[in-house]
Amino acid sequence: MIGHEKTEASLREQMAKALEQSEARYRQLVENASDIIFRADEGGYFTFVNPAALRLTGYPENEILGKHYTELIRQDHREMAMKFYGRQYVKKIPTAYYEFPLVAKNGVTLWIGQNTQLIMDKETIVGFQSISRDITDRKLAEDDLRASEERHRSLVEHLPQRIFIKDRNSVYLSCNRKYASDHGITPEQIKGKDDFEFYTPEMARSHRADDDACMSIDTVKEIEGPYQINGQERWIHTIKVPYHDGQGQIIGVLGIFEDITDRKRMEMTLRDSESHLRSLAETIPDALVVYDDLGRVTFANKAFEELYGWSTKELVGKTITNFVPPSENEITRYNWERTFRGEKVVFETQRWTKDGKVLDMQISTSTLRNIDGKHTASIVVHHDITTRKREHEKLQNNEYMLKTILATSPVGIGLVLDRKIKWVNDACLKMFGFEDQEEIAGQSTRIFYPSDEEYECAGLELYTDMQSGKISEIVASFGRKDGSIFDARIRIRSVDPSSSENLIIFVITDISDQLRAEQEKLDLQTQLVQSQKLEALGTLAGGIAHDFNNQLAVVLGNLELALMDRALDPNTRQKIANAITAAKSSAESSRQMQIYAGNTLRFPVDLDLNELAHKNQDILKSAVSKTTTLHFEIDEGLPLIRGDADQIQLIITSLVMNASEAIGANTGDVTIKTGVMDCDEAYLSLSRLEEKPAPGELVFLEVADNGCGMDAETQHRLFDPFFTTKFRGRGLGMAEVMGLVKGHRGAIIVDSQTGKGTTIRVLFPVATQELEPSVKDITMTEPRSTISENLMRSKTILVVEDEQSVRELCVEWLDLLGYNTIAAVDGAEGVGIFRERLNEIDMVLLDYVMPRMNGIQALDELIRIKPDVKVIFSSGYNEDIMRERFPGPRPASILHKPYDMDILKAELDRLLGTTDSG
Repeated sequence: MIGHEKTEASLREQMAKALEQSEARYRQLVENASDIIFRADEGGYFTFVNPAALRLTGYPENEILGKHYTELIRQDHREMAMKFYGRQYVKKIPTAYYEFPLVAKNGVTLWIGQNTQLIMDKETIVGFQSISRDITDRKLAEDDLRASEERHRSLVEHLPQRIFIKDRNSVYLSCNRKYASDHGITPEQIKGKDDFEFYTPEMARSHRADDDACMSIDTVKEIEGPYQINGQERWIHTIKVPYHDGQGQIIGVLGIFEDITDRKRMEMTLRDSESHLRSLAETIPDALVVYDDLGRVTFANKAFEELYGWSTKELVGKTITNFVPPSENEITRYNWERTFRGEKVVFETQRWTKDGKVLDMQISTSTLRNIDGKHTASIVVHHDITTRKREHEKLQNNEYMLKTILATSPVGIGLVLDRKIKWVNDACLKMFGFEDQEEIAGQSTRIFYPSDEEYECAGLELYTDMQSGKISEIVASFGRKDGSIFDARIRIRSVDPSSSENLIIFVITDISDQLRAEQEKLDLQTQLVQSQKLEALGTLAGGIAHDFNNQLAVVLGNLELALMDRALDPNTRQKIANAITAAKSSAESSRQMQIYAGNTLRFPVDLDLNELAHKNQDILKSAVSKTTTLHFEIDEGLPLIRGDADQIQLIITSLVMNASEAIGANTGDVTIKTGVMDCDEAYLSLSRLEEKPAPGELVFLEVADNGCGMDAETQHRLFDPFFTTKFRGRGLGMAEVMGLVKGHRGAIIVDSQTGKGTTIRVLFPVATQELEPSVKDITMTEPRSTISENLMRSKTILVVEDEQSVRELCVEWLDLLGYNTIAAVDGAEGVGIFRERLNEIDMVLLDYVMPRMNGIQALDELIRIKPDVKVIFSSGYNEDIMRERFPGPRPASILHKPYDMDILKAELDRLLGTTDSG
């Protein structure tokens, strides 16, 4: 019995020691735990806290024991906490988890994640104990992530691209406002609809097929084609990618598209850029591999092929798992998913080559996007970190990606807060001529405008539209840092319309080159139309003059033959002479018609432009109105010019009269100015004539007025031969001036503004650039005596002329001059006769316009038969026109119809060496 008692005592002693040791271990665990551990009684008052709790809260043990647990909870959260713990007490929930803001003794708020456990005495709750953890970093990361997502959502709403998401049945889940506005609805109204409500059935089915193809193969699909935007058909480029849920399952399709009508021309440049990037990748010494958004290889450089032993053909289409040992598959797949989400990660792992050799590698990854956002590619490098670090890096990379998109955008993008510049991208800095962000940040948006007036007008229009919730857009003039002005299109919108913070995003595009190109195109088209009209008028005048001169040649020739009759009485002889004089005046009138074509000068000589301006001052003064004062600013010592004095005088008179009419009944001034200037190609390109004189020293005549000026439309049509601003008339005045200037191989430049007057400057080449006379001076001759019969009849002339009356007249003249003649009715017959009677014919008198074979064609054939053949060309067209139409060898002489027998005889004597022996 005594032994049994000793045994029980020994057991109790051992159990007491074990309990004491267990409590000591528990106390040591609690005292050294990094988590917060405390107990409270059934009323919620602390009965125990561990050192970790004291360190976190900042309270000493004597101050915290006895406090109610709600005293450590932030004021606005206490009621919620009491409800939570009260529900646990009432329902006797053994354990529960709760997150709440704890206020430390120093006032700092910390977020706590707490597991509570009820302390029971049989069925009675006698208190609770808790194990808590500081989750402040995680909560802050979550807040940052939400803010980042909100910024991303705002950016998507303001990007110029259209963005939408559909489910697996191609029913719209969401879209941005840009996409919805194309269909005249809001993003909220598009939910639940499909493409059959917006497009033709054929187009809707095509879109559905594209969606299905994209989702079925789980890859990016790109489409280009027509699309209706605001009722207009445009070309768009669409990117469709599978839309995944959190577990990587495809639940729909995401589409991004943009209007590429104006950008298709840039595709070649983009392809060249991609080629350069590929070449750059080949020069990198490190192994480089590019994956698409599904993790398949799209490119590997030579270094990668050599390192892993795979050829290019073998690599394309493989996935990242083909290079990873089985032990690394899970971590690689995990890190790949992070890379695809846009994170940059670094990690060390193992890779194996084609032959199975395992390599220890440090791999770097990044996400790459092209300039249009059409494709996502990845280069992978990962490093395992805590949840907080991963979320932080995700935030950093999302912000970096957004900044990269904005920074690499070709258009100017920026943020404005209360009309103060907060941030702009590099394109905006370059557009306005600034060096860096520091130079522009915090400045008023006034620095973007050339004047206060422009600033106020643009601001009023932009901000008025923006307040209505729309994206505001205008085209306005902007000013660079250096003071230069350019035209641009600007779009603005509030980043968050619901926020009290007036933060605005703007997108600005320089359209100066576009507007300038459109204006230059319009100017060129106008000049071309005017040139075509003048050319048509010149062709008409030349054709009329040609036919008229042919008939006039017959009239003059027969009159001259009649005048040779020695039996004529003096009265009849005078009448015939008068008729000859009138006919020659008619010939002069036909030449005047060709002035409009700008191809002829009548009597070019060396001229002093100052002398012409001085010579008719009285006449010019009488040509202007009584309210107009005529001024002369003459530059003495001008070089001489080569031209026709009468035609240049006509130019001066026409310009002065037009200037006076521009002043009208008002008081005004007209100034005639002469001078010499050195002109380059850029200045001469302003000439309204299609043909420009050679750059260099030119003499100018300038007529300026301070009259009403001309608007752009009037200037465009100023030299139109059928345009006039006068009440009556056909408008040939300035067309005639243009023809005269063209005939002098000059230039004409117009500078005019509505209400500010007009200046017209005419430029002439100096006399060193001689212009050959184009029309011979036909002088009246005395009555001829009959040609002597003693002329040698050893010369034979072939007359080729389709007009019978002209042909018969030439034959009669040649007979009188003592030559043998052979007649042909057209070029083809003349060539045939020349070939058969080659040895008999000494000279050919050849007309230009003939049926079957014209004069130029006939001349080529004659030269082919006999290279040294002597040919006199005759035509109703003026000599300048004729000379320009010979592509090959020219004839020995050109006679302009109508010509008389003396001119013909002189040319024959010169070319054949014949003389009148009588």
